[in-house]
Amino acid sequence: MQGHNIAKKIRISALVALLVVEFGLYWLIRSRGWESTTTFGRWSWSLMVAIFPLAIIGLILFRNGIRIKLRSAFVCVGFFAAFLSLSVMPITRSRDARTAGIALTNSGATLRPVSAGDFDYDNPSSYNDRIRFSSADDIPEWLSPLVGNLAAYPFDAEIVSVTLKNDQQIDTLARVAARMKSLREIEIYAEVTDAGASKLASLAGEFPNVNSLRITLTETTEDGLKKLSTFAGAKFMLINGQPLPGDNWIANFKDLETLLLRDERKSLNQHTWQDDDLRPIAELKELKQLELFVFGSDLSKVDLTVLSRLAQLRHLRVGFQIQPSQVESLKRELPNCSIDAWWSPTRVPGSMTCPPFMPQRLR
Repeated sequence: MQGHNIAKKIRISALVALLVVEFGLYWLIRSRGWESTTTFGRWSWSLMVAIFPLAIIGLILFRNGIRIKLRSAFVCVGFFAAFLSLSVMPITRSRDARTAGIALTNSGATLRPVSAGDFDYDNPSSYNDRIRFSSADDIPEWLSPLVGNLAAYPFDAEIVSVTLKNDQQIDTLARVAARMKSLREIEIYAEVTDAGASKLASLAGEFPNVNSLRITLTETTEDGLKKLSTFAGAKFMLINGQPLPGDNWIANFKDLETLLLRDERKSLNQHTWQDDDLRPIAELKELKQLELFVFGSDLSKVDLTVLSRLAQLRHLRVGFQIQPSQVESLKRELPNCSIDAWWSPTRVPGSMTCPPFMPQRLR
């Protein structure tokens, strides 16, 4: 009789639970729509599957009145281990593998799986195919609804390039620097100040593989940029919208293979280049590619043959105000170097018109 009563109570409880679930689904569909309801349903189902081992443990404890025999204890331990292994550890491992990616993305930094030095002009589609992070998800599908957008964050090991737009993002990079083993390119941009540049310079030892440095329209002064000489092993450098620091600073980067000095803003004050501006660049013996492309700059009075010391130079782009005779003289000194010369407002005509400037992929 007692067993019959228990079975009856179970059936009644099940019917009440079913009615509650049906009412809940009806309310969700009416108030939040079908899509939100199905999302909630998937989340609920995943949660039930994830905690199923804990439910079994609870049932065992309930049946034994909290008093557990040795055999039941072993069963509970087994189910708890299954819960940790199948539900907790996959999520923990996945989040741990994305620690840096989560922190930097949430701070507003831009992350990429390739660097500018990887761009292959002979096969640009290969670069475009790799510019997005892999969509592979290491979380079991049945757990995915529980982790939200965790899979949208990149794995730390995939982060090759980072763009930092303010000093706060540099502070975030400092906190996760130990996890950025694959980082090869750092770009500072926009609101980065001298304080941020100094902080970044102090992190150079944390990033031995960084070989690309990009400085674009920042708020740093010449003194701030000079501190970045701690990245002296860089092979690729872009300075856009800012003057090249003096005191022979660029000569610290003896391994540079590509140097791009660029500013195409029409508001930039005209700068008249002197021979002394080019001499530090001419000391970069490994330089293969050079761009001097500053809008409004005047190169008409400089002796470009100073660059003839760059025996490895293969690509040169110069502009805007330049004379054809200057390019002719340099071509005689560097017969193996292709020169793309521009002067305001049109290109140098005839034989001076060369193929577009095409940086090679860094080796």
